[in-house]
Amino acid sequence: MGEVWELIEIMMVDSEVMGIDAAGNTLESLMEWCQKHNRIPDQLKSLAIDADRNSEQPLPSNQNYFDAVAGHLLCADMENAVETLKLHPKFDDSGTNEVCTLVGFILSKPLLAEFANYPINQYQTAFDNWQQDLSDALENDAFQDDNIVKLVGILSGDEEIIDTCLHLTGQWYRLLLAKVHKI
Repeated sequence: MGEVWELIEIMMVDSEVMGIDAAGNTLESLMEWCQKHNRIPDQLKSLAIDADRNSEQPLPSNQNYFDAVAGHLLCADMENAVETLKLHPKFDDSGTNEVCTLVGFILSKPLLAEFANYPINQYQTAFDNWQQDLSDALENDAFQDDNIVKLVGILSGDEEIIDTCLHLTGQWYRLLLAKVHKI
């Protein structure tokens, strides 16, 4: 019940108090709420790490691992998405493979807070350019692995891919927030 009250507080009270100009802040607050209440990515990450430790299934071939990253991305939890991707055996600081390239894109995502003193359209332009760079990299075959391609699709706002991810958000309204956040 507390989860519902927090959601109502964000949607009704915070947006009313902050006003219409704070629409981006309201969305960020909703995404933080989504991160807090969606435990699925952390559960999947634990399952993947346990399977890797027990030599049952290495991370690169474990769907739970990639689903954990996808779940974090859908909730705009970039920090945990990057932390999880860094567990991949191909990750290193050289930046010469698709895992490193994806981490670089995630870390370079424009943040609304960086544009707090600027008109919202400047943030939107930076975000659109970032998504276009992702799409261009995908078209130029920078990403080959199907799991990585799915993650890039989530980041670039591909609704067809996002629509397949309800099981990673747990609730339809969290998936709806993910869609709104990616456009």
